[in-house]
Amino acid sequence: MPTAAQEAVVTCKWYVHQEAIEGVDYTIDGLTKLWTETNLQDRDLAENNQRGVNGKGYREGPYCEVEEELVMRFVDWYCDKALSYIDEHAASARRSLSPPALALTLR
Repeated sequence: MPTAAQEAVVTCKWYVHQEAIEGVDYTIDGLTKLWTETNLQDRDLAENNQRGVNGKGYREGPYCEVEEELVMRFVDWYCDKALSYIDEHAASARRSLSPPALALTLR
């Protein structure tokens, strides 16, 4: 969850079967070991990337169409959904301001 321009909080939950018994069917260490190792690597990668973006030599540029195709598709999908939401709610707001809302009797 982003908490600031360059800060986020990661929350994680592990689900086990309701009848599973800790220490018999699973261990906390077993559940968290791989997640902890991979997420420490992910954190290092994200922090190194952010240092580069914060650097004086950084210049914003386009996505690489080959290596970042999935990112581009996600951004396009997200923007389409956001625009649809805005259009839908703008139309709804216009309907609520239709003439009946303006038909007031002044005395």
